Amino acid sequence: MTVRFMITAVMGALLLGWVIFCGVQFIFQGRRRIAGADFIGQVKCEKCGTEYTVSPQEFNKGIMTKTRSLTKTQVYRGAFVDTPHYAYYAKKFYCPCCKKREYAQVLNINEINEDMRQQRYEELKERYFQEDTE
Repeated sequence: MTVRFMITAVMGALLLGWVIFCGVQFIFQGRRRIAGADFIGQVKCEKCGTEYTVSPQEFNKGIMTKTRSLTKTQVYRGAFVDTPHYAYYAKKFYCPCCKKREYAQVLNINEINEDMRQQRYEELKERYFQEDTE
């Protein structure tokens, strides 16, 4: 009986470790994708009202966000696809006027989201649905 319990405990610990490993890989892959993207974020500081641009690398610096969104489910090519539409999206960025990190509203978040989704779709299409030329 103890051997069965030990095997079950070890397998449970290995499964938990695998789930944590996959979660960390998912987060790092998303950060690499954002850092390699070619968009420019238009943001507006919530404290002073200054509008400025940020690079994709600055989106990876913080994890805290404030959002308000509406998610719509659509049928796209035989699959259900959830597409969020953000009414409000704010993240902490370095404000050049305040000289510190403050929450800034990302004004073009829906365009960025659509561009990133389209880039990902093109990558998956090239990877899995490429034509055989042989």
